[in-house]
Formats: sequence, structure tokens, C-alpha cells
Amino acid sequence: MNRASVLRMSTRYVLPFVFILMLATLSVFEIKYGLLAITATLSITLALLRPKAIYFFMVALLPVTAFDVLSNVSYVRLIGLLLTVCLGLRIAMLRIRAPQDHLYKYFGLFFIAGTLSLFSATDLNISLVRLLTYLSLFLFYFFGRYFFRRLHDVNMSVNILILSTLFFQFLGVTTHPSRQRISAGVGDPNGYAALLDVLIPLAIYRALNVSGIRRVLYLAIIIALTVLLMLTGSRGGYLGFVAAACVLLYHYGTRRILAVTVLTVCIAGTVYFAAPDLFWQRADSITVSQKRDSSIDLRLGHYRAALLMFLDHPLTGVGIGNFRLNNLKYGDVRSQVVHDTYLEVLTGGGLLSLIPFLMIELTCWRSLSIKECNEKALSDLLICLKASFASLLTTGLFLSAAYDKTLWFSFSLISSAYYAIPSKMELCTF
Repeated sequence: MNRASVLRMSTRYVLPFVFILMLATLSVFEIKYGLLAITATLSITLALLRPKAIYFFMVALLPVTAFDVLSNVSYVRLIGLLLTVCLGLRIAMLRIRAPQDHLYKYFGLFFIAGTLSLFSATDLNISLVRLLTYLSLFLFYFFGRYFFRRLHDVNMSVNILILSTLFFQFLGVTTHPSRQRISAGVGDPNGYAALLDVLIPLAIYRALNVSGIRRVLYLAIIIALTVLLMLTGSRGGYLGFVAAACVLLYHYGTRRILAVTVLTVCIAGTVYFAAPDLFWQRADSITVSQKRDSSIDLRLGHYRAALLMFLDHPLTGVGIGNFRLNNLKYGDVRSQVVHDTYLEVLTGGGLLSLIPFLMIELTCWRSLSIKECNEKALSDLLICLKASFASLLTTGLFLSAAYDKTLWFSFSLISSAYYAIPSKMELCTF
């Protein structure tokens, strides 16, 4: 029996069962509990029959909250749990093979190193939460690899994420209009800036592969995302934007000079006329530590403490997520995260964690080579993904993003684009 027959049989028998269950629930329980049970039943049914819809809904909620575990209950976590259970059942029912991937071995090594760091953790609970967060992010990566089978799926996810980001930012402005540095639903302006740095090149990719009014719409979206980036006041975000622009200019500078020129003029004009004073103040302080902004000196203190901490615990670190519990012992002045992805991984899990993490990023970068790709749309996607990834590598020097959902979503996009190259298609088995 093939998969289509199994799905038809599931639809034929599951939907009547759900309808009967709904009637029974309403007749036995109170209305509010009955409606809650019906909602849960319909959600599980939808996840079993149309899991891609649930996954895209999760993508739409990425700008809302962090993808953490065991801290607070959120829609993203509930949907992730629902998707995990139902996708597992679906794979078991249809006997679907998981997609092959060249990153699995490094993810496994990273998890083993994180587990070993538990033995040296100052606070075991914090490390366990981080380890569970890593597992949830790996599942999120796996779902992306499972559902991004065609270029159309990648385009759909990019469109959904861009629109949801703009929507939730509008919602955030209307509910909190007095905030000086915007952050939408992400909470941290620096994390929000990293998300915008990823979305701007992806919006450029969509603009390059449409025409007419849709191209004009994407150009407007690019300008809107650039303005939002300026309003975050994130210096790391500004540098990430510069890194992405350098990659785009390197690949498109000679082949599409007119389009690059028009886009550069639009963005430069936006920066000059629309940039608030906050943008110029924060941009100037990248190289000059001002008296009114001591965050640069504070981060330098974190970096010094991190290096001293690494020298004392070189192999397994002090436990993932435990830097802030130990940095005061090394002459630091404030208990915070280290604000550097690589130093955070190094101090938390030692060299055993840093090496596989760097291998994950290096493998992703090498996967973005366009030499083997002759298809225009896919080539544009690889270039713009490289620009997005360059921005993440840059912003990662200024915030702790090893367990950030934006980074892991980018991992799944990069791997999916790599296996979409015709010469690599046979390597990806579903």
C-alpha cells in the first residue's frame, strides 16, 4: 500500500471519528472544557494529516518568542511538542525515511559535549534546560529538512517569516509605542536585529525572482526591514548588515550592477533621511566608547573573564549556560551572558563543544557554493543565504546566539538549499 492510499484511508476514517468524538465531548463535559478538548483534537488531526501547515504556523511564530524549554509555556513550544508527536506518528504509520544530512554527526558530537559539561556545571538545572533547548532546536532543524523538499517550500517559509515579522512589529508598536529600541516579540533588540539581518537578503532573493508589482512590493519590504534594523539600535546588527552587503556586492557587483546600484541608492537614501538620532549615536559608539554608553567596556570585561575561564576549564567548560554564575570570580563586574556566541560555547562546553559547533558553521558555509548550480533561482537563493549567514556569523560576535532559533532556522534553510542542487538530489533520501 502506497503513501497516498494510507493518507486517503486516514482521511476517510479519522475525520468521522473526530466528528463523533466532538459530539460525545460536548454531551459529556461542560462547554468550555468540551471546546478545549475539541480544539486539541482538531489540532492533532490537522498535524497528522497536514503537518506542513503546523510547521509553517510555527515559522510564523518565530518572531514572537524564544524557542526555549521549561521556562514558560508558549504557543511555539506547544506547537513544537504537537508537531513532534504527530510527525513521529506519521513517520511510523507511513514508514517514511528521515532525510539524510551531512550535519547530523556534528549535531551528535555537540550534544555529547553538552552532556559531558553537566559534570562540571555550577548549576545543573540551567545546563539541563540549555541541553533540552538544544534538543528542541535540533527537532526544529529536522522539521525544516523534512518539509523543505522543493524550492517552493523554501520560498513559502521565507514569505511567511517576513510577513509575520512585519505584522508582529506593527503589533508591538501599537501596544508599546514609547520604546526607544524596538524588538517586536523577540524581546532583545540585538536578537531582533539578527533576525532582520537574515530577512533582508532573503527579501532581496525574492525580489530578484519576481517581476512587476510583486518586485515593487518586495523592494518596499526591503526598505521597511532596513528601517526596522536601524530602530533596533543594535551595533552588532549594523555590522551584520555590512557583512551581508559585502557578500551581495561580491557576487552581484558585476553581473547585476544596475539592480545593485538601485537597491544601494534606496537603502542609502533611507538611512540618510529616515535614520533617527539613536542610529547615529549607536553607530558612532562602535569604535568609540562613550561615557553615556559603557556597554562596550562591559563586554570587554566579559571577554577577558571568558578567556581566563577557558584556561581553567579547557575541555568541558563550566557547564552550558553557566558563564554568568562564574564570571565574577575572574574579575568581571556584572553577572551576565558573555555576549559572544563562540566564547559562550567555549566557556560552557569547552573545546569539546566549540569544535563541533564550528564544524557545523563551516560545513554550512561550504554548502553555499554556487559553482555546482546552474539554475538562476537556486543560485540567487544560495548567494542570499550566504549573505544572511555572514550576517549571523558577524552578529554572533556580539550576542550569545548558539541556542537561538534564527540561527537554527538558517541551518535548515542552508541544508535544504544544498540538497536542492540537482547534483546533490540523489544524496537526500526521504
